[in-house]
Amino acid sequence: MMQEMTFYSREVPGEGVTQKAISAQLARIHASPRFARSPRLCQLLSYLVENSADGNARKLLEFTIGVDVFGRGESFDPQSDTIVRVTVRRLRRFLANYYEAQGRDDPLIFLIPTGHYRVDFHQRIPFADPGAAPTFYRQWRRWIFPAAAAAVLAATAVVDYANVSPPVVTPDVTAKSQAAQHILLGQHLVHRRGPGDLQQAVTEFERAVAEDARNVDGWIGLASALGITALHDPDQNRKILPRQYWAINQALVLAPSHPEVNARMARLHAYAGDLAGATRFMRRALASGSENILVLGMLAGQERASGNLQLALQLQRKAASLPPLDIASLGNLAYMLYEAGELDEALELYDRLEKFSPQDARVKAMIVKLHILRGDFAEAEQRLQDVSPGAERHQLRALVYHSLGQAEASRQASQALAEQASSPDEKIMLAEIFAYREERGRAMDEIDAAFAQILNQGLLPALMFSQIRTLLDSPFLQRLYDDAVFLAWADGTRALIASEAHNLLTLAALGRDDVPL
Repeated sequence: MMQEMTFYSREVPGEGVTQKAISAQLARIHASPRFARSPRLCQLLSYLVENSADGNARKLLEFTIGVDVFGRGESFDPQSDTIVRVTVRRLRRFLANYYEAQGRDDPLIFLIPTGHYRVDFHQRIPFADPGAAPTFYRQWRRWIFPAAAAAVLAATAVVDYANVSPPVVTPDVTAKSQAAQHILLGQHLVHRRGPGDLQQAVTEFERAVAEDARNVDGWIGLASALGITALHDPDQNRKILPRQYWAINQALVLAPSHPEVNARMARLHAYAGDLAGATRFMRRALASGSENILVLGMLAGQERASGNLQLALQLQRKAASLPPLDIASLGNLAYMLYEAGELDEALELYDRLEKFSPQDARVKAMIVKLHILRGDFAEAEQRLQDVSPGAERHQLRALVYHSLGQAEASRQASQALAEQASSPDEKIMLAEIFAYREERGRAMDEIDAAFAQILNQGLLPALMFSQIRTLLDSPFLQRLYDDAVFLAWADGTRALIASEAHNLLTLAALGRDDVPL
């Protein structure tokens, strides 16, 4: 049994933090065993802390750090010498490990936001009442919701889910029956996933918990439907994720040891960049549910993000094999098989998924892509008729027509997509077309545009890196893998993703060896 951790406190931004408090915290960190053995990291941390505390954060550029801390001289070129980025990422990992262990009760937290070199200072204040917000609200306030939403959600938060009693509600047999009907309909809509089904599923689960506030399945269903909606519509993340957190929070009050609930909370903490929170909740999930579909699926997703696709497939196969049949697990397995180039098995799974969810547009599109990659061009053209009008249909038409030797029709289809391409996903679609047609320069232009847009669209770190991971692993872009420019870009991006993935959820600390395969 894994040891339970107590961590509940809240963090507030560093207005009013004294220089004395900062110096004392810096001394505590330097004296810890791992930092004491790493003088270079101590030197770097001191430099970043001192400049941030003195209001010189604008000075913290990669070039100035390389010169001042690493003695690189005025000829230092950050593009060819990555020592600053690599060492700062290592410093973030050391700080996360420190606050997970020796520093978990320290009064001041040093945080180096991803993509920056400044240090943010956050005071840790023990919870005084059940209304105080948990740790990772600090991250979410910065990335997601406005002050009003944060205030509403903070009022719903709890202190220690393992020790909070569920609200006392008088049982109502009629309400339970009605709630169960709403849950069944919501689950059906999530599986069918036709136009408007996800939004209606959210409504059905909301009705279920309105009828019976103690129904854990209702809260889990609501969180699941909201999470899938966020994946299908990344632009809505800012609105959806706080609602998803609230639903999982309610489920935790009712069932503090439920493996799926804890796994979902771990995922949200990981999305927010809270390593300690993700680790803590995942330990709870594994302690009571190492054979749970969602827990195994999360571990698979983390391994995929870290570049370990074969281990990810092994974990996802295990998840998909467990009863009851889970459509999401099958879908994740099918997509991983597609990325791994196991096209026959992927197509077989997508054919199964189409029977379960005949209106799912993404399943239909994936079937066409798989027929193209397998060389079944006539079948791909026939199945193209099943794909709804829109960006994806333009892309598939361009790919199919090129495969059939119809160059002008392919060009017209790609032009139609280019005229409406505004999101990273649509730019990736264009990149896939150009790579497939051996137009490498145009493919790299679209990849650069998609990458820049992903970095600038304000997503949480885990969601941002998930999109980049999808871009890198596209089988249609593998035609670029002998292109030196693309390979250099891909190698650097993979290293960044792997580092951030382990920052978000350190599997070695979660007892991965306890998961049967």
